Amino acid sequence: MNGVHYEPKPLLLKDIVGTDGVQRQTSLSKEDTPQITFNLNQTEYIVGDTIQLKVDLNASEINEPLYINLGNKAILTPIKISSDNGGINFESQNNQNTGKNILKISSNEPIKKDFTLLVKATTVGKVDITASTETDHLISKTATVKVIDNPTSKALAINPNTFDDGIPNWVQKTKTEVGSKAFQGSTSRFLNYTFGGVNGGIDAEADSKISSYNIQGSQINIFIKDNNKTIGAFFKGEDTSSKAVRTSTGFGIVFEPNESNDGPKQAILANKLTNKAYFVGHDSEGNLVSKIMGQFERNGKTLIAEILLRPSLSGTTAVQQELYLKNDTTQSVSYGTFIGQDTMLNGNDKVPMSSMGNNAGLYITQNPYKLAINMKVPDGPINYAAQTWTRRNPWFDGFTPRNFSGTGLEQKNLEEGYTVLKNSDTSYTAKWPFATLAPGESQHYRQDIGITKAPDVAPEAYKEYQNETSTDGSNRPGDNIKFTLRAHNSGLDSSWSDVSFSDIIPSEFQINTNSIRLINQSGQEITISPSAYNEVTRELKVTVPNSVKDNQWVSVTFEAKALTTASGRTVRNTVNVVGIDSNVNQQERSVSAIVDVPFIKVQLPELTKKVKNISRLDAKYATETEASIGDEIGYKLVFTNTNSEEVPEAIIEDPLDSDLDEPSAVHVSYKDSNGSEVRSEDLTFTGNQLILKAIPADGSVVLTFETILKDTKKTVINNIAMVADVKSNVAKVNVIKKTPPTLIKEVKNITKSDADYMTETTAEVDDEIEYRIQIVNTASGDIKPGAVLKDVFDADLGDIQQVRIDYLDKDEKIIAKQTTDWTDNQVILDHGIPIAGQGMAIAYVRAKVKETNKSVINNSVSLDTDFGAGASEKAKLNIKQSKGRIVVRYRDRKDESHKLAEDETFDGKIGNTRLVQPKVIPETDGNWTVVDSSNMVDPDWGSTTKPDWTLAHDYTVTYAKDEQVITYRYEESHIGIIADKRWDFGKHDTTGTDRNYYLKAKTKDNQKQPYAVSVEDYYTSKGWTLNVKQDDQFHTNANEKIAGDQKFLDNAVLNFHNGQIVLKESDDVGATAPVSKVTSEFELTPKGAAVNLMTHTNKTPDPGYYAAHGFGIWAYQFGDAQQADYSIGLKVPKATKRFPRQYTSQLTWSLVIAE
Repeated sequence: MNGVHYEPKPLLLKDIVGTDGVQRQTSLSKEDTPQITFNLNQTEYIVGDTIQLKVDLNASEINEPLYINLGNKAILTPIKISSDNGGINFESQNNQNTGKNILKISSNEPIKKDFTLLVKATTVGKVDITASTETDHLISKTATVKVIDNPTSKALAINPNTFDDGIPNWVQKTKTEVGSKAFQGSTSRFLNYTFGGVNGGIDAEADSKISSYNIQGSQINIFIKDNNKTIGAFFKGEDTSSKAVRTSTGFGIVFEPNESNDGPKQAILANKLTNKAYFVGHDSEGNLVSKIMGQFERNGKTLIAEILLRPSLSGTTAVQQELYLKNDTTQSVSYGTFIGQDTMLNGNDKVPMSSMGNNAGLYITQNPYKLAINMKVPDGPINYAAQTWTRRNPWFDGFTPRNFSGTGLEQKNLEEGYTVLKNSDTSYTAKWPFATLAPGESQHYRQDIGITKAPDVAPEAYKEYQNETSTDGSNRPGDNIKFTLRAHNSGLDSSWSDVSFSDIIPSEFQINTNSIRLINQSGQEITISPSAYNEVTRELKVTVPNSVKDNQWVSVTFEAKALTTASGRTVRNTVNVVGIDSNVNQQERSVSAIVDVPFIKVQLPELTKKVKNISRLDAKYATETEASIGDEIGYKLVFTNTNSEEVPEAIIEDPLDSDLDEPSAVHVSYKDSNGSEVRSEDLTFTGNQLILKAIPADGSVVLTFETILKDTKKTVINNIAMVADVKSNVAKVNVIKKTPPTLIKEVKNITKSDADYMTETTAEVDDEIEYRIQIVNTASGDIKPGAVLKDVFDADLGDIQQVRIDYLDKDEKIIAKQTTDWTDNQVILDHGIPIAGQGMAIAYVRAKVKETNKSVINNSVSLDTDFGAGASEKAKLNIKQSKGRIVVRYRDRKDESHKLAEDETFDGKIGNTRLVQPKVIPETDGNWTVVDSSNMVDPDWGSTTKPDWTLAHDYTVTYAKDEQVITYRYEESHIGIIADKRWDFGKHDTTGTDRNYYLKAKTKDNQKQPYAVSVEDYYTSKGWTLNVKQDDQFHTNANEKIAGDQKFLDNAVLNFHNGQIVLKESDDVGATAPVSKVTSEFELTPKGAAVNLMTHTNKTPDPGYYAAHGFGIWAYQFGDAQQADYSIGLKVPKATKRFPRQYTSQLTWSLVIAE
């Protein structure tokens, strides 16, 4: 390797301190071959340098702990180990007795591979470094390190610390030196970088003595050493002279935005740098860092310039070409910066140039080497172009237009592998926007060059961001930032497998885990599970399926919200990408990239969140309230802009609890610094977010909305609103169950001097009673004033007094009183009632018992509260009656519901009597006759006999505790005769003989039926008599003359036999049968006196009873079935002349009603 190589000496005797702290001596003979060789890139270091101590195992294997003696512990301080050995680590074992600085190197597995130990030069001194094993066997020769103080003069014309370039201890040199970094896993291939020729040693200041402008001398040179073969990146880059890379301009400056090619005058390193000086230092891994500084003057403008070369520590095999500029004058300087290089690879100056894709840059390939020109780096160029190099210095020929203001290939966004130049002398130019540096301001520029060889993986990582919220290009807390992480294999014939991204998200960002996406090698977007992000370690880790081949890209994107801690800061975020080089010993290849996100400093807003229960009529918003399921809740959020400038927009995030309904609308009121509304709008939440319009300077925004508390098991629902990570206070809703209050109602008879209140007592009319109502709040929150006590008193309670309410504390002491009238049977409580155990309320109310027929008066009470209505059990008054009642009813016997007169009610003192008699129903209402009566409360209506019914009579009723009921039943009365209209004696001859012509019997169902005349008596109240007479003698039709005259059956006599009285139908009221005043045999004389057939005389009722009117059909029947043919006859004497004609006579049946 390039640097100092220490060969073993013949013999060495050294003191070795073991792990137990005991000093021992050991020796290494001439025949012993050292297992370990220490390699250093130089022998002399400056205080503050990081030293790479490379430990070469010489193909041996260490199977036990290794002890490295770093000498005096004050001179060198160990930092870390860089190794491909799995699990290797070190432990410092400083010995206080000897002052020795011992490092114990150990591993879980045998140490087989070389490793590098990084140590820091702490103080001035000289150190001899050796190594030994646990068994005190010396296995190395000595490596000597000298540490000196910084020799740089304090009176330099140019200060090497003008810029914060990350190197703390610069040393001025008169000759250029070559920096070198080994390719990973290789001991024969190195990436080198210097100013001028490949061997260094160039007078870095000599170019300032040249009087003419040209681009030759101390130009940037980047090349690799591959088994001592030099492969340059730029034309003539393999030369050893000071004029190497003589056709590239390197970094250049223009002072006009439309300036075109002016070659040497634009080049910084060409010449004419005032106070040009060369410095070297070392990075954190001990790599050489070189820079040239000086004052660039042209067109009367001066800038301090620093051009710096250092290897990338990100894992890529690349050199960072960097430029720092500072305006050290008193006037602002406007300028433009670019870099132009004439490329060549492996001796070929006409290699086609292609696009790297994703606007990452360009590359050329000359097998087996590949040159990468990387633009997508921190502070990298915005525009870039490829052009054919000519001697006229065509550095802006690839832009449109062909001057500094032109645009380049970045506008085309070319795909990976697209050829931008074919078979010509390729070169490239990259440039940054035209800018202005105020006095004292500095700026940094960077563009990387990488070289690799097949089949190595050439990993590259990139990280970018895009602000998806801001509209003015500034980043603010609360903005939504989209990050893109890219990994690219820029190798040749290579394969990068098991690739994974690791990104530790800075605490200034809150990642949206639902936004994580992977874009694979074919450009397909894949959604990544939120579990890829570890909330504890803040690491986002995404593994890429399949290997990443040459020129392939993979990306990870995610969104994150900037938190308030980012205000006024530049937040750096680093992504690490690691994978396996499948073609080179399966070694791990990792690469990293950073992105800096600058945030403007903002005055943080003030957020105030309040809540109120609308259902419970909360008067004001407060930070805390109580609510029950189903209550409507109102929220109020005040966003106060504490800045003296308008906030262009803001995103409010208000994640409501899942047990709250989503609001239908949010009313937004914008107010100026005086609190006056300037505009308003109604918005709706989108994913718990609202985007507000511009907020006036020193103004505010007031947001109000309503929601409903859903069914929940939570006891508390908290709500916090946010703008970025500025959080409001907690608006708290204490969830209380709607448990109705418990009410206990009791009663006491004041008149009877009851000892205490009871749920049941006895009272009489005019007694004064008092109710006591105990109210216990069993809900989980206090009952607020305004609860409604309802008590609907029985109508038979009078003289209702004012209610008196005592409010008690937990010790049952009265803390408040209330006396008020009842209004519509209710009273509004003017005090609250705390939860059970903290207090209660007791209400008292008096009343009197009025005249009543009730035996019981029940009374209950209820209380309507926010938690529901509670009701007491009934307080029972047993009424001791002093009066009785008699009810008399008048009903149709056939229909109980038919009232013939209204019921009569008679009240009287218990024990007194009253005569009850039936009513006479007016004739206008019909001919109704009282029939029977009952003193039963509910007699059987279908019965006509005792015990339900008796003959209607008067009652003497005694008033009793129980209600007495007397019922009279009536029938509608009438009377009539039922008689045959015609008797037909048949046809007979006219022979004159003494003969009795008999009336043949009627027949029914082949049975003979005797003739009869009947009286139908329906409940008449008097007696009656049935008579019959013959109005005339049998005669012919008057209109039918015989011998000029009407003919009569002279001396013909109607004769009746077997007469008897028969009851055809009756009820059970007690009717008596009629009697006949004639015998069963009688004759009628034409035009003679009437014959009495039946007489009905009602029997005299008992005192207080009414006539046994009854219902009956009574028949005077002539014979029975056997006598029917011979019971009615017409006797005609022999002497009576008979003519062949029809003879008729008329009988008159009469019914005489007794007075």
